[in-house]
Amino acid sequence: MTTETPRWPTPLLRLLEGGLNRVLALDGNATESLLGLEGRSVALRLKPWPAAMQITVRGGRLVAADAAAPDLAITATPGALLALAAERGGFQLPAGRVDISGDADLARRIQKLLAGLDPDWDRPFAQFFGEVAGHQ
Repeated sequence: MTTETPRWPTPLLRLLEGGLNRVLALDGNATESLLGLEGRSVALRLKPWPAAMQITVRGGRLVAADAAAPDLAITATPGALLALAAERGGFQLPAGRVDISGDADLARRIQKLLAGLDPDWDRPFAQFFGEVAGHQ
């Protein structure tokens, strides 16, 4: 009997892909930064789920799929990943909560992109409700 590694459901991958691309579209500088990462990929495995998903930059957009041969691999619990994403100032994660392997330069470039990410959260509301109500 062979045990097959579970895969991420395709609708969930498309949902994640769409959400990430929408957030990045709210920051004009992020789109430019993605162009420098064209073709690069990051595999993300959320513990305890055994399957990894891969995020690849293609055509200035993020594409989510099952992991294949990534340039960078990150393994973490969802909580540790959120803490890492929310990192500001001198906050440090305890050792062993996030495992990163692969291209160190790519890891630094992604960290720089995330640190400089400044989405205009008001824009979608202003487009839907109008300038005055949208910014409220």
